[in-house]
Amino acid sequence: MDVAGFLRLQGAIRSVLDSVSEGQAAVAAEAMADSYRRLRHETRDAIPEEDREEFDRLFPETPPAITSRAMGRLGYEAAKFHAARALLGTMAGWLDGYVQHARMQMEAQAYAEKRAKEERGVGFKGST
Repeated sequence: MDVAGFLRLQGAIRSVLDSVSEGQAAVAAEAMADSYRRLRHETRDAIPEEDREEFDRLFPETPPAITSRAMGRLGYEAAKFHAARALLGTMAGWLDGYVQHARMQMEAQAYAEKRAKEERGVGFKGST
């Protein structure tokens, strides 16, 4: 598992989230939606096949349609910006969990290998 690659993707997502202030939402909506689509694609390609069903359920190919209620309060462009931004934030959190899980697996494997080596050192060693 390429933990470093996942950390780079997570860093890219966080950079996009931090790159535009909420006050610029109306003018940055399309850029945020494009960033979501690109980073979603990159992340999906990086994860193993067995995790893609969960990923697809959580992260649609495009941000969801804007409701009239959201549009009324924010305006269409700002609502589009916030929808993409929310998905990117969730994706960053999902990747964080993914990286933590990978680290736990690597630590467990290292521990098991260490224990196996220690156990081989005990008991019959044969004659020389």
